[in-house]
Amino acid sequence: MGFRNKLSDFSYGDKRPIPRGRLENANWFTTTYLLIDTYGEEGALDVTIEVFNLLGLMGPANDLQERRAQSAKPKKTHDKRLTGSAAGFLRKRKQTPEDLIVYSLEDLRESDFKRFKNKLSDFSYEDKHPIPRARLENADWITTKKFLVDTYGEEGALDVTIKVFTLIGLMGPANDLQERRAQN
Repeated sequence: MGFRNKLSDFSYGDKRPIPRGRLENANWFTTTYLLIDTYGEEGALDVTIEVFNLLGLMGPANDLQERRAQSAKPKKTHDKRLTGSAAGFLRKRKQTPEDLIVYSLEDLRESDFKRFKNKLSDFSYEDKHPIPRARLENADWITTKKFLVDTYGEEGALDVTIKVFTLIGLMGPANDLQERRAQN
């Protein structure tokens, strides 16, 4: 069960879960702001850590706890609103091309991810051959991102991801990825 599915079933304090319909097609950015809007900045961190733990994602849960502890340490800063907050952490962190690809693939429904991999195995880009279908068949989104970057380089992998999204009619993810790419 994915993070957003588990999140839609998770109650925190006196707050009700975020409705499944609001999370179903939400990308990581929208999910973050739904969390903050629903639970507040500190509550959003608590909920995220708890959901990671429930999913058995101890590494990400521990990483987030460590980052939270580090950001809570007093620092010299001109904008105290950004110190120690979830929103501040997200604003400070620049996304790499690999991050952008992973977040885009992670946000796809399973059926759309299968369609993406199927089209990707038939897609040629510049002088590169397609990634073989057999390599993609059982690949998760992290492995698929690795194949994309290894085959096309970081910027080429972003181009290919956007073009394949467009070819299979996933204009929302294509536009989201283009916007995030422009911001980073």
